[in-house]
Amino acid sequence: MLDQCTAEQLDRIEHYNPHIKLETDSLWQTLCTDKYPELRTLHEHIENGTVDGVVWREQYWAMRRKTEERAQQIMQRVRNKTAEVERERSARRVKVARPSMRPSGRVTRGASLMQEAWAKTRAHMQMLEPPRAAREYGCVGPASRVQSRQGSPAQSPPHRS
Repeated sequence: MLDQCTAEQLDRIEHYNPHIKLETDSLWQTLCTDKYPELRTLHEHIENGTVDGVVWREQYWAMRRKTEERAQQIMQRVRNKTAEVERERSARRVKVARPSMRPSGRVTRGASLMQEAWAKTRAHMQMLEPPRAAREYGCVGPASRVQSRQGSPAQSPPHRS
């Protein structure tokens, strides 16, 4: 039953039953060589008698710490690279600073082309309208402009023939 345990389960069982620690070294060896193939060479050296006194439980946790540290370093490099790419992208990003007119005549940023055209048309139409006072007194229209320039029709100069 113990040979089907994960490393965490085996560690917990050993923690609550310290008397079985002496018998679980072969289980730790199997866990190590299955999960970390680079430890197979260590296993071969132990079988040849060139290496002595390896505690497989400690080897497993040491390799796991190394793997986690490597993963953290890789994640940090990816974060740094992503931030660098984003900084470069924002530096290359085109920034449009084309102001546009509001209907009230104030300049804003980011108005659409239709909004700009509408604002310019409105401003142009306001320039063409006569002043409010002229509208109120009825001095509006082309005929009133001609009369005001030339005077009344009775005072107009004689025509030359």
